[in-house]
Parts: sequence; C-alpha cells; structure tokens
Amino acid sequence: MYHASMEVIEVKQLRDDIMWFFMLPKTIIFFSISIVLILLTIVGTIYDVKMHNIEKNLVAGYNNGTNLNGKASTNKV
Repeated sequence: MYHASMEVIEVKQLRDDIMWFFMLPKTIIFFSISIVLILLTIVGTIYDVKMHNIEKNLVAGYNNGTNLNGKASTNKV
C-alpha cells in the first residue's frame, strides 16, 4: 500500500552506564548547590557551637563568685 525507503544517516553509540545522568547540566548545578548548602550548614553549626561555648564560659566566669542563693561566697575555687 505505502512504499517507504529507509536510509541510515547516523549511528550513535549508546551508553549502558548511568554516568550520562551525572553529566547533564541540571544535575551538575543541583549537586553543586546541594554541596554548597551542606557545607554552609556545617560551618554555621560549628560557628554556633563555638559562640555558645564562649557565652557559657563568660557566664560561668561572671557567676564564679556567687553560690546557689545568689550571695557572694568566700570560697574561691
């Protein structure tokens, strides 16, 4: 009924691994942004912990001369 002539123009090599997915620009951008966000989260957490420790040491040093009742103690440790 219909006559079609087929002609091969190009033959491509197909990849059988998953590495093609990691070479896509959207994937590279997504992983780059994710890594940056994870690193910023870690750095921010380390900064918060250090600042908390500094504040805790300042308060402990300020309260070093008082006892539990809030009165000045004569015993210095």
